[in-house]
Amino acid sequence: MPIVADTHVHIYPEYDAGRFLVDTVARLQALAPAAMPVICLTERAGQHVYADWATAGKVPETDFAVQAIESRGGIVLRIETEAGPLHILPGRQIVTAERLEVLVLGRDLELADNTPAADLIRAILAAGSIPVLTWAFGKWWFGRSHTVRALVEHFAPERLWLGDTTMRPREWPRGRIMRQAIKAGARVLAGSDPLPGQNEARYAGRYATLLNRELDPKDPAGAIMRGFRVLPPGGRTIGHRCTLPAILLRMIRQKGCPDR
Repeated sequence: MPIVADTHVHIYPEYDAGRFLVDTVARLQALAPAAMPVICLTERAGQHVYADWATAGKVPETDFAVQAIESRGGIVLRIETEAGPLHILPGRQIVTAERLEVLVLGRDLELADNTPAADLIRAILAAGSIPVLTWAFGKWWFGRSHTVRALVEHFAPERLWLGDTTMRPREWPRGRIMRQAIKAGARVLAGSDPLPGQNEARYAGRYATLLNRELDPKDPAGAIMRGFRVLPPGGRTIGHRCTLPAILLRMIRQKGCPDR
């Protein structure tokens, strides 16, 4: 069974966790009916959903049991939801000194915000994790675009992945930096990037990456990570991003929320 993975997922306290999980599984199944649903948690500083659920052995306020599967490839959480099984890969989202967003996939590494991006990427690689320089609205433009381009040129395609999210307008083609990086061999991972706010939970599972490899029940984390590493240039994205008006409305609703 292939894998369909939403590679950029946040679970905020205001979400109804049980409903969130069931709906996310259903959306991923709709995108790829024959694939195993996976979400990659990208927790921000101070968030500990992955650790809390693993310790408790269940999803709070639900009947969903949480099984921590440890293998040579790492640890994943398997949750049996009403819509079917879901595997959760640990990860983090870090804001760099340059105000870019870098994701850690595969390890719950609490690396410090405000670390220079190049140093952060090297630390993630040293830990055996996957670093993702993810697109974020406004953060690949103007002066910061030079930093993004320098990072993409400095790190080989097999050492730095690029992230794409529902926050990049559907009407916009991939920008020059991303296009040139893909031409050089860069792989793109797609994810939903839901924001704080109850209405945002509905975006999880809408935009994902399809991995054409089996989910090994004895080493699920390793299978997922190997799948990311053998993607072709550009990746295999599946699903839909939001329209520009929808994104602007989402951002307006974020007024008063912490800086992303």
